[in-house]
Amino acid sequence: MITNFEQITKEISGFETRVIMPLVVDMLKTKIGKGKATPNHQILLTVNFLLHPDIGAGCKNIISAARLRKVIAAIRVLGCIKGLCANSQGYFVAETKEEFLRCIISLDERIKSQLIVMEAMESQYTELY
Repeated sequence: MITNFEQITKEISGFETRVIMPLVVDMLKTKIGKGKATPNHQILLTVNFLLHPDIGAGCKNIISAARLRKVIAAIRVLGCIKGLCANSQGYFVAETKEEFLRCIISLDERIKSQLIVMEAMESQYTELY
């Protein structure tokens, strides 16, 4: 769980593990190569529609975008789909080692970017308090 984001970063529930995760795995395991990337919002629409066909009639979504990202993180950590990558177009299974390596590099760059922001905020904190 992440401080200040406890509700959306709590561990995935039994429902998310038993119901949502298999749907997402089935959807993404065939998206091989970056050209078949599926955006988060499309996965979200599909999952919500499959679980609640009346979703377009103003019903509440079964799963939010943040919770879907949490489920996808679990799929990656557990290795349910080996080589599950993401880019600005969406999620896909790496077709080549270059695609997979670019995904790893992207994750590393995003982590470094967050560290820069955190270090700046720590410096500001010491100045302010």
